[in-house]
Amino acid sequence: MALLLESASKITQNNSTANRQSVEVTGMRNTEFEDERRPANPPLHSEKIVTDRKIFFLDLKENDRGKFIKITEDVRGRRDTIILPIDAAQEFLDAMMRTVDAAGGEV
Repeated sequence: MALLLESASKITQNNSTANRQSVEVTGMRNTEFEDERRPANPPLHSEKIVTDRKIFFLDLKENDRGKFIKITEDVRGRRDTIILPIDAAQEFLDAMMRTVDAAGGEV
């Protein structure tokens, strides 16, 4: 039993060392070329909506797959973002209007 535990311990140590080496290699980032890999994608159009404690940003953008709307909610510095393909925008708006209507039309 002791021999089995000792062998398991050595295997774990060897795997741990291998994983650590792997993480060191795959975890490295080359920030010098990061901007070149990710070219700037400025918005084609932007809107900003300010409410009580939230700010919403709507950015129309385009990439190699087409146009999309990037919707970002900022609440005291914490941001959440969704990406809406432009092809789904009308369906999204229709669903939102049905939701507003279901709320009694309170806009």
